[in-house]
Amino acid sequence: MNDDFFIDEQMIKNIKDYNSIKDEITCEICQGILIKPKQCISCETNFCEKCINKWLTKNNSCPKRCGEFKLKESPKLMKKLLEKLIIQCNLCKNEFNYETFVYKHFEKCAEERKMVKCPFCQNCKIKFKELEEYKNNINKERNELLKENQKLKEKIKELEGNSKNKLKWSNSQKYQAYELSNNEQTIKIKFNDCYQIYLLDNEFSEKKIYSFGLHINTFGKLYDFMAIGFINDQFDYNCLCCLPRNAFYIRIDEENIYCHNKGTSTRLDNKTNFKLKFILNLNQNKLEIKNYDTNKSFGAVDIEGMKFKFFVSKCNNGIIEYTILP
Repeated sequence: MNDDFFIDEQMIKNIKDYNSIKDEITCEICQGILIKPKQCISCETNFCEKCINKWLTKNNSCPKRCGEFKLKESPKLMKKLLEKLIIQCNLCKNEFNYETFVYKHFEKCAEERKMVKCPFCQNCKIKFKELEEYKNNINKERNELLKENQKLKEKIKELEGNSKNKLKWSNSQKYQAYELSNNEQTIKIKFNDCYQIYLLDNEFSEKKIYSFGLHINTFGKLYDFMAIGFINDQFDYNCLCCLPRNAFYIRIDEENIYCHNKGTSTRLDNKTNFKLKFILNLNQNKLEIKNYDTNKSFGAVDIEGMKFKFFVSKCNNGIIEYTILP
């Protein structure tokens, strides 16, 4: 029996019936309503079973100090009196007759409402009866998150693989003054003419967003003109100084970085070793260029055409290196 199990008149719903019998059904020890009553065979005093058992752990005599002490079941009359009571459970607030409440309901209700520590965080508590459902839900959510996490890992691996396998410099450039390394991710060019252009071995034509970075290293030399961006399928390889409409790019000189056909420009802190991010959005027909490390935008331009290739170019002599970044 739960030590908190106690019935007082505040729990009785038929108070008139209770008042007429309360003297007969009160425990001599706890002064509450008798719970599973026992009776002294000598003085016929009634006690709660838990109360008299607790008394007997320290005493071997009747609480009323009568001569011969021996316990027996309370008479049927006592049980009939108790059966008149309608009791409201102070845990679930439902109403029961005495027998149902004492012998069937309370222990089960108390167990179901017992608070236990959360098996996952140990900082909060949860109702015991809800524990299994709670654990099942948490485990279900965790399994779903693990599956989602695995999918994301596989997607990242796929994207990294695509970046390494697909985005690479072409082996068949217009001019041959270059070296490829890092699985064709890096192209090192030695310029020896007024104008040269080099392409990625990729074509961008699907209606989606392409995004990748480019590390530019000029080995400490400030060039007077450099153009980097996309050309469409109508590009005729005319010099970019003519600002052809079918090329969409940024121009970099000794002072500024700015987008073709944009009136604004941004100064570069380091003009000989820097990283850019290109976002080719063929859903919206736009090209945006950002600082790869800070994600600061240098501007965006509207684009025209159906197929594009990424290019780098340079005027005048010098050595420059471009590395494709994820």
